[in-house]
Amino acid sequence: QQWYLNGQPKLRQQTRREGRDQERTTESFWDNGRPAAVNTERNGRLWGWQKYFSEDGVLLREDEHGERGLLLRRKRYNAQGVLEREERFLEDGSRI
Repeated sequence: QQWYLNGQPKLRQQTRREGRDQERTTESFWDNGRPAAVNTERNGRLWGWQKYFSEDGVLLREDEHGERGLLLRRKRYNAQGVLEREERFLEDGSRI
């Protein structure tokens, strides 16, 4: 864990091992204590849903990554947290 000088949390990481697989969850925080991002990695690659927040704690973006770390989907939200755009990505990088 890491903290800002004002005592608020800055970063928290948790690592789990299951056989040969390692999964790490990283939570980043703004200096006001609200979440900035929540990321999950499996064996060193982004995996599952990654979430990114504004300084006010509003969800701004979610990215879904597949088994090999490739970006599969992205959701973007406005400043009020309302879904504005959703995209799917193919393995060649093109968008749907």
